[in-house]
Amino acid sequence: MSGLQLDTTFTDATLPIGESLAAGILANGNLDHWFQADAGHLALTADVIDTWVDRAASGKSLTTTTGGATLQDTALGAYQAALFDDANPDVYTLSGGTIPWTGAFTIAAVARLDDLASGDREIIGASSSYSFFLGRTGTTTLRLRCGAGQNNDIAFANDGNWFSLLASYDGSGTTHIALNGGTPKAGVGADPAVVGATVLGAATLGGNFPWSGNISDLMIWSTDLFAGGNAAELARVNEYFASAYGIG
Repeated sequence: MSGLQLDTTFTDATLPIGESLAAGILANGNLDHWFQADAGHLALTADVIDTWVDRAASGKSLTTTTGGATLQDTALGAYQAALFDDANPDVYTLSGGTIPWTGAFTIAAVARLDDLASGDREIIGASSSYSFFLGRTGTTTLRLRCGAGQNNDIAFANDGNWFSLLASYDGSGTTHIALNGGTPKAGVGADPAVVGATVLGAATLGGNFPWSGNISDLMIWSTDLFAGGNAAELARVNEYFASAYGIG
């Protein structure tokens, strides 16, 4: 008698997060970077994260510039996550080369915000006159800025819960932003002409508008996942967040 094959996803907290789904995501040739707050993909000093190693094997890494986020166990269900303290702030710089943020791209992030009251808190940005960043603006809005003054905002129930955020640029004037696997909101954008370093945990290398709370995952593709030809990959990413983390 052969073994049973069930059409479902199993998770095991002793294994890398959502490993079978992760393998499918990593197989996409357009996935440039995947930084994940899992001990197997980090360099640590005690519980402080010094470096995030790229799961996509780009040879690049995120290295601490100021402060250092703390790795927390069982922060996101059974899984680990990084805790960013805006009082430091905790900022990581992409080493081994810059990202120009020209042409089509998609960013996916899994995060949770502690600071529910004050203003801007950015997950990712670049040191180029605030022409590119992704995070919270105001207290009830998430924003992708892609190009000087080019904002795409989506309503955000700022309740302290974990969320997944996907934001894209098609390379020719259109952006999309979607929360928790929901319907994407279209907006306008332009090549942001970034010339400085890409950073995690703030809008700029100087630590402006630092993130306050947790970040678990940051993925970057060199394609617009909201384009029609990428529907299967978009569904895979949303399934990963839903199956592994229960988000969406």
